[in-house]
Amino acid sequence: MTTKRGGMVALEDAIHAFLREKRVRVTSAYTRVADAWSKNLNAVERAHATPVKFFRGTLTVEVESGVFLHELKNIKNEKYRQQANQDLGQESIRKVSFRLKG
Repeated sequence: MTTKRGGMVALEDAIHAFLREKRVRVTSAYTRVADAWSKNLNAVERAHATPVKFFRGTLTVEVESGVFLHELKNIKNEKYRQQANQDLGQESIRKVSFRLKG
């Protein structure tokens, strides 16, 4: 860790060094939610639907085609949302918003 200005270290550098030294893995809420959501999709759905954002309880998923958009939004949405929340151990995902990629 390099020092700046008379031997002082920037707080950001100190935090990163500490986390590396202690081998702490920092995981964002988005990562946990995206993993839980994706885990419940089958391989074909996973290839065509990508979680892109999680903000204030809403998971936004980009879908590659209208067919998958219809299936995920109208048929499987609530099932996958509930399964992901169960995997997370709490009601993190309150809503799933779908949009076509592109």
